[in-house]
Formats: sequence, C-alpha cells, structure tokens
Amino acid sequence: MLLAFLLPLICPPQGLELPESPAARAWAGVGPETTPVDLETSLLAAEPWLTSPWEQSPARLWKRWGEWLIEARDARTAAPRPRAGLLSIAASQERWDDAWTHFERLGGSPPWAAAMLPRLLPGIPADHPVGPGGIPLPLPVGVTLRPAIPPQLADDPASSLRMRRSSVQGLRIGQATIDFVITIEPSGVQVDLKHRSGPAVEVKVILPAPPGQQIRIKYVDWIRVEHPEAPLRVELLPGEEEHNLFGRFRRQEARLPGLPKHRLSEGILRGGLWIESGPDDPLNLLAEPFALALGQLFGFSGGIRPLDPQRPEGAWNPTVVHLKSDQQGPKILIGIASLAEGFILKGDRR
Repeated sequence: MLLAFLLPLICPPQGLELPESPAARAWAGVGPETTPVDLETSLLAAEPWLTSPWEQSPARLWKRWGEWLIEARDARTAAPRPRAGLLSIAASQERWDDAWTHFERLGGSPPWAAAMLPRLLPGIPADHPVGPGGIPLPLPVGVTLRPAIPPQLADDPASSLRMRRSSVQGLRIGQATIDFVITIEPSGVQVDLKHRSGPAVEVKVILPAPPGQQIRIKYVDWIRVEHPEAPLRVELLPGEEEHNLFGRFRRQEARLPGLPKHRLSEGILRGGLWIESGPDDPLNLLAEPFALALGQLFGFSGGIRPLDPQRPEGAWNPTVVHLKSDQQGPKILIGIASLAEGFILKGDRR
C-alpha cells in the first residue's frame, strides 16, 4: 500500500496538480483563461502521424525526430512546435523523463503548455481537444488513458523513485465526472479513480513505468490481474469508493553506453555507428531509419549491416549495436534515442 503522507504539491486553480518540479513551474504560467493552441491546425494537420507515432512509418518518425532536435537545440525556448513534436514522440515511446523535459521548455508559451499537458496528465489521446486552462474536453466513455509518471522532484536524479504524485480533479468522461490521481513510490505506481457525479462510466488505464523499471505484476482494487499486458479496465459507479490500480516494479537492467560530457569520441565519428541484425529481422524496419537519422544528426556513417564476426574493419573500428528479435530490441533503440536527445540538448538536463 502507498503511504498516506505525500510530498507538497503545486496546486493551480484548474484542478491539475503537479509535484514541486521544473514541470510544475512551467505549468504555473497557465491560468484558467489560457486558450490552448489548437493542435489539430497547429501541429497535427501537417503531422497526422503524431496521433500514434510508434505505429507509423519509422522513416518519417526518425527523420522528423532528428530535424526537431536540431530546431529545439538552436532555439531553446522560442520553438514550441518542435518541442511539442518531440514531446509526442517521447510519450509514445514511454520516455517519460524526456517528455517532461520538453514540456518544461513549453513554459514560455502557455498556450502550447495548456495544449500539451493533458497528453501527459491524465494521458489523453493525442488528437482529443483541450479546453481553456488545459482541461480536456469531455472524453468518450471507455477511453484509454496513458498517463506519464509524475515529473521528477527538483534536484532528484534521473533514476529517483522518491514518492510524488500528479492529479486531475473533475475530469469529464461522457456525462460523468471523476478524479484521477497517479502516484509513484519505490515499490510501484498507483492510479486512483474516484467517481464524483453523473452516470456509471468505464475507463481504461495503461500504467507507466519509470526508466530502469518494468511492471511485473498489476492489481485492480488489490486483486491480481491475470493478463497484465492489457490496459486495466474499471467501471466507476455512483457512490462507490475509489478504485485503485497498482503496478509493482521490477528493476530492468539496460546495458547502454554512457553519455559523453563534451564531444563524441573519434572512434564513433570516424567509424560510425552500425546496427547488426539478421537480414530478415522485422526489427530492421525500425532500426535502419533510426541509424540513418543518428548519422545525419551527428555527422557520422551508420545503418544496418548483417551479422559477420569475420568482417575486417578499417583504420577506425565502428561502434556496433547488436539487436535481438525480442522485446529488448526496440527498448535498446529507444534508450539510445534518449541518450542522443540528452547529448544534443545538454542545457535541458538538470
């Protein structure tokens, strides 16, 4: 069970609460009267694939990712559109810390911050409209919410599991109104749902995991779920006690290179970065455009090459990433993408 004592919150009048953090300071510029940017016309009309980036063309995804990183690097706080695009990609890949970092940089543009926060809290679909003050317009019954983990507290390290929470009071789903709270602690993540008014309503939730952790067991009202890979479904009835969804963490080791402090090594600049996998590996459809995007972003050679332990190397040995056709393959690519963002946008990292 989660402890009742929680850390202090910044509580804006809109009913959305974030823990004391850089993200909360960015959100503080949004008032009840702030009119959010219309994402349909300002972003999605030109980039419709952003409604589900991870399910679209990998070549388009990684190409735009690299272009937006360059734009964001060259215009730190004055480029809300590329930041919104990068936030959308990071959220779709469950890179929650990166998504919150991009949100922090939207603090200088409250209309964009108001439009993008619901993408992280409570995790509404990317194409759902948002009203004044960053409050989502009524969601459809049965909606699947995909919240981000609460943003890191100020001065916490990236791997911190210190207790913190975010919440939305008065979230409209159909004709019903509910309260939504997400809390993280060292043992797991919990979402609490409370019916406030209106008829019965169904909600689905995908529990998030922080970097370095995976959810191994899920519970609905403290009853273990038999099929944890599916979104957790709850029916909220008038007059009921709140429902509790809980995911227990298990540490997940990820063997990734460290982030250089200054410049890339001569080895990778001259030898390039290559991804080795089988010739018919379906993961190549995702990995090849990613390797090419990295090469264009940093100015080194890269791509896919077949496994060949006898291959002679040139004067500079390339950096090689070996991928396996399992669940770890995409996670390794996503981890490298996060490192690349951290290197390109060094000033963003605390």
